[in-house]
Amino acid sequence: MSEAWTILSDPYSRWASPAASRFPPDFDLLVPSAKNLVLLALVENAGKGCSYDDLQAAITASGAVEGVIPKDNLRVAIQDLRTKLADTRFQLRTDRKGREAVLQLLEQDQPGTPKRAANPGRTYEVVRQLEVATAAPAQIAWNLISTRALHHSQHYVLPRSASYWTTYSAGETAARADFELTAYKILFANWVDKAAERSPKGICLLGLNVGGEGDAELSILRELLRRFETVHYLAIDLSGQLLADHAVYLNHQFGSEIQSGRLVCAVKAASFDDPARAVPAVAEVREEFGRKRPDLEAFFPDEFPIFSSYLSNYIGNRSRPECEWDTFNTIFSVFPNNRGHAFFVGFAALRPDGEVEKYPKDWFDFLVQTPRELLYNTNSLSSEQPPEAANEFRMPNCTPEDFQDKYLGTGEEGGNKQFVLQVGEYKGAGQVSGKSYRFSYVTRYGLAAENGGRHLEPGADIQLYRIVKFRPETLVDYLRGMGLEVQLNPVESKKIGTGDFEHRYQLLAAWDDGRPHPPAA
Repeated sequence: MSEAWTILSDPYSRWASPAASRFPPDFDLLVPSAKNLVLLALVENAGKGCSYDDLQAAITASGAVEGVIPKDNLRVAIQDLRTKLADTRFQLRTDRKGREAVLQLLEQDQPGTPKRAANPGRTYEVVRQLEVATAAPAQIAWNLISTRALHHSQHYVLPRSASYWTTYSAGETAARADFELTAYKILFANWVDKAAERSPKGICLLGLNVGGEGDAELSILRELLRRFETVHYLAIDLSGQLLADHAVYLNHQFGSEIQSGRLVCAVKAASFDDPARAVPAVAEVREEFGRKRPDLEAFFPDEFPIFSSYLSNYIGNRSRPECEWDTFNTIFSVFPNNRGHAFFVGFAALRPDGEVEKYPKDWFDFLVQTPRELLYNTNSLSSEQPPEAANEFRMPNCTPEDFQDKYLGTGEEGGNKQFVLQVGEYKGAGQVSGKSYRFSYVTRYGLAAENGGRHLEPGADIQLYRIVKFRPETLVDYLRGMGLEVQLNPVESKKIGTGDFEHRYQLLAAWDDGRPHPPAA
C-alpha cells in the first residue's frame, strides 16, 4: 500500500480557515494533519453520513493533498479525531450502511446532549474497559527482542497495526459472515432450543477475539435476543482500538435493547488464554457493573448457559503449540457453575488438494506493521541502520510477483531472503494434526529495545506469526476425547481468496450440556 501523499500548506489553509472559528483553539485546525483533514471533510458534508470514499473525495476535491491517503491512515486519523472530540460539544457518530462504516459529525447543545442522536445517552451504556498493560509499546518491544518473536495478539494492539488489520481483513470478514451465520443456525438449532427451555430468562454470549466489527457476534446476538428475555454479552480482545469500534456497532445496532436492559454488554481488553488472566478480567467487569447497575443481580449469572464464539482461526493462530484445549479449559474455569457451555469454533482447514498455500505481499506488510511502528513511531526499538538506509521492517518497492520470487524464502534458503515462510507438519494436543505456517523476518541490522539489555544481531530471525491449518477430523476427535459433544459443519469448507492465495475456513460446534469437564491436557 503506497504511503506517497503530502498535505499542501496553502490549499490546506484556504480550506481550513473558514471552519476554524467553529472549533475551540486547542483543536489547532489550522495545523495540517490527517486528523484535521477528516474533520474538514465531515464539516464539508454536514448533515449527512460519510463513507471512507466520501471522505477521500472531499479531501481530494479540496486540493489540500497531493496523492491519495491510504485507508489505514484514515482509520488512524478517525480514531485520533474521536479522542479529540471527547468531552466537547461535538460527537463523531458511526453507523453501518450495508457492510460499510458511515461517519457523521454531530454538534451538541451542551456536552453529553446530542442534537440529532436517535437515542441520547445510549453510547454510554456499554461498559468499556479498553486499557491493557501488555499493549504498551515498550513492553511489546522488550518481548520482541527477548523472545525473537511477536506474540500473536501484539499485531492488533498498536493504532496503526490495528487500523491496517481492519482494512486488510475486510474482504475476508465479508466472505466469512454469511457462512458463519448459516452454520450457526444449522449447528446450534437443537442446543439453543434446549437452552431456551431450561433457561428462558437469559443466556450469556462470550465473544473471543472479536476484532473491530465482530460481524458473527452481532448476528448471533440478534438471533439470541429473539429467543431469550435477556442476553448478557462480553466481548474480549487485546486491542482496545478494535473493541472501541465494536462498542460503537453495539450501540447503534442494539441501542433500544441496551437501554431497556434486555442486552447487558461489555467490551474488555484482556486475554482469555489462561485462567490467571481471565479470572481477574471478568471480575473487573463485574465490579464495574456492580457500581453502574446496582439493579443487576450479577453479570453472567450462574443460572444462564454460556455460548462462546471462538472464530477466525483463533484456535490455530496462537503462538504456543499444542494448546488446543487451553481456551476451553479457561472458560470452564472462569464459569464453572453455569448451566451448560457451547462453543462455536472457526478454524483454518487444509486445502482438499493438499497444496501448500501462498500469502500475498500485503499479508507480509501487515506482519511488519507492529515492529515498524515500534521502530519509527514510538521509538521503542532502536536500530543500527545508517540514517540514509531507514529500510528495516519496510516492504521492498516491487511488484507482488517480484516479492514472491526475490524477497520471500523457505526454511532452507531463508537466510538469503528478507521474509521467510516455513511450512511443516504440525502435531498438536492429543491426536490433533495439520500443517504449521511460520512467518518470519530476517533483520538487516542490529536491534535493541529502548530500555537496553538484550540485543539482536544482524541476520536474526524474528517469528512474526504462526498459523496452524488443521485436519478437521483430528480436531473433532480430540475435542470429543476431552468430553465434549462435537458436530462438524456439514457444508464444505469456505474458500477464502482465489488461485494460489486460496485458503479454507471451516466451523464446528461443541457443547457439554452441563456435564463435568476434564482437566486441562
